Amino acid sequence: MMTMHTINMVSKISRSVIYLVIIGLITSCQWTGISNLGGSKDIKQPTSPTPASGKAVMVGRVVSVTDSTPFANIPVRLAQIYRQGEEGAFVLDFARSPSSLTDEDGYFAIIDFQPAEYLIVVGKIEDNNYVIYQTNPSDPNTYNIEPDQLLDMGTLKVNYIP
Repeated sequence: MMTMHTINMVSKISRSVIYLVIIGLITSCQWTGISNLGGSKDIKQPTSPTPASGKAVMVGRVVSVTDSTPFANIPVRLAQIYRQGEEGAFVLDFARSPSSLTDEDGYFAIIDFQPAEYLIVVGKIEDNNYVIYQTNPSDPNTYNIEPDQLLDMGTLKVNYIP
């Protein structure tokens, strides 16, 4: 049977653990300020994480192709490409495909995924509202990701309407 003293002690310990978790989360989010050349707002760009051994990391920013407005809270997914000779098909599996959500400034980080050949899908596939990233109108961009690779995509300009 717990006494009032024991309950208060457990409560204090629980609050301390919660505070430590919050402090740990805050300190683990490392940010560096970069200047926004198009305006007065300071945009925070997350630092790039190091991939776990044998895994890969992809980071970047997603903006509108028309006016460079960043897309906030938009899914960025990697669809794996399977090839047979010169032909290929891509597979996007909601449960297994590497993915991330963009932050308020359009930045994303897809962390510790299996190296393979991928293409980038931006948007909400479940709503049938997505685009496959491509710089050439006739071909999507594909990326052959190697183990231990950190791939900084820079800014991805996409023709997407949220």
